[in-house]
Amino acid sequence: MKHSIENKNKRYMQVFYLLAISVLIEILIFNFRSIQSLFYQEQEVTGEHIRLDGFDAYTLDGREFYVLSDSCDVGVVYLKGLDQLTDRVHNLYLEWELPLAQDNPYTVSGICTITPFVRDEGHDQYTQLADHVYRQDNEASKYMWLQGMGKIRTVVLKTDFSEQGVLQINRVVINAHRPIQFSLIRCIIVFVLLMAAVGIKNADWEQIENNGNKHWQEIGIVIAVGMALIFPEMILLSANEYIRKDNHFQPYQMLAEAFAAGQTSLLVEPSEEIKGMDNPYDYTARVGLGLEEGVDYLWDTAYYKGHYYTYFGVVPCLLFYYPVWALTHQHISETTVVLWCAVLFYAGVYLLINSICRVYFKTIPFILQLIATVMVFLGSNMMACLGNPDAHDIPRLCGIVFLVWGGYFWNSAIRKKNAEETELVLWRLALGSFCMALTVGCRPNLALYSFVAPALFWQFRKVSLREERKTAWKRYLALIGPYIPVAVGLMYYNQIRFESPFDFGFAYNLTMQDCRHTVISLDKLILGIHGY
Repeated sequence: MKHSIENKNKRYMQVFYLLAISVLIEILIFNFRSIQSLFYQEQEVTGEHIRLDGFDAYTLDGREFYVLSDSCDVGVVYLKGLDQLTDRVHNLYLEWELPLAQDNPYTVSGICTITPFVRDEGHDQYTQLADHVYRQDNEASKYMWLQGMGKIRTVVLKTDFSEQGVLQINRVVINAHRPIQFSLIRCIIVFVLLMAAVGIKNADWEQIENNGNKHWQEIGIVIAVGMALIFPEMILLSANEYIRKDNHFQPYQMLAEAFAAGQTSLLVEPSEEIKGMDNPYDYTARVGLGLEEGVDYLWDTAYYKGHYYTYFGVVPCLLFYYPVWALTHQHISETTVVLWCAVLFYAGVYLLINSICRVYFKTIPFILQLIATVMVFLGSNMMACLGNPDAHDIPRLCGIVFLVWGGYFWNSAIRKKNAEETELVLWRLALGSFCMALTVGCRPNLALYSFVAPALFWQFRKVSLREERKTAWKRYLALIGPYIPVAVGLMYYNQIRFESPFDFGFAYNLTMQDCRHTVISLDKLILGIHGY
């Protein structure tokens, strides 16, 4: 009893230590810039040290605003003579406002991408530093950290606005004191990761392998490792200003609105210039007419007979975007969808590898299955997509999610009754086929993977004398049947859009090349199959 109490107290103290470490990591590591800035001497940059180029000044309600000149795509802000104000420039605090337009100056436009250049003691010419994304609604983005060689004399800020270039400069401070920005969510995530790491370290792998009730222990370890892989990316997703940019390319959000309106074509009406072109798919011709992408026509969409369509696979829209829009009238972001895909893909990869081992390689230990899962996950490019979610990745990611889950259900459908007989679990077989069929609704070329079925189920091709033919037909129906409604649905969807059940609309894409002239060549086909 005493030993049990001591172990419980030891666990409580361990949790307390990990919580304290999480708080220290949040303060000392994630907020190290704040601690560093405490030793700086703040200095406000006055008007005599600020010069603007490419802006026209105007005054409204006693406040001075700057608007990009008609002849300039970007504006430049010069901060001159900084070496006269301080010995060393460590950071800039930009208290700017980004009004939307001259006629509505108090509406925030969103973001401004700043490319900084510095001239210091170590460089006679300007040196370009990393781009910085400024958001008026995000306090952390107002601090820009500079690394110069010796005294920085001049800082040049080249500005590129997401909306109309309207800027109001309230204050510019060098060597500003950045307050500590404690993130409770980030601290909790670090705490959970530390708990998972300690749990994995203290796990008795040999006991887990030999324990008859090891199932829940394995699940806990798999979840802990998955959190260790995905949670840090969640932090990056919430902190990365580039991801939070206003993304005007939203094909699935537009398709969800179209479905809600009862149509398959997008709600945006093509311009008369596009409708009047002999060949709207000719990029050079569009440029010659002065048509601007995103303004005069929708870029990277399918244009067919006076309507816009999205050629992206429809399944992700039906799975994520349309239900959210129909229920809440709000759009789900690519960030959320990619995050869900990462979670489902990780779980599917482990289940697939585990099912293969159960059927064919029963002696492979759990730890090697877990390592294989991590290797496949890290090698799948999923982490890169998590770091920079993009609408173009959605159909591919959803496709590989259905792919691994289809493979899992197919493999887990094979069960050994005894040493000599093997049976098929029909509902798992059907569910696997349904997932494999849905991959075609994400990326049609993923249909290639369905052809592993003959090799996988070849042993069940023959019907024994004792077996009823009815049982055999059930097998074939479970394997092939789920493909039928998915194929019919996709063909009907293509027919009502492009008047052909086999046309997914890629040929009508408004992009750099005329995709109608794309040809299938044997050398590309072989390389493509090898790549897949």
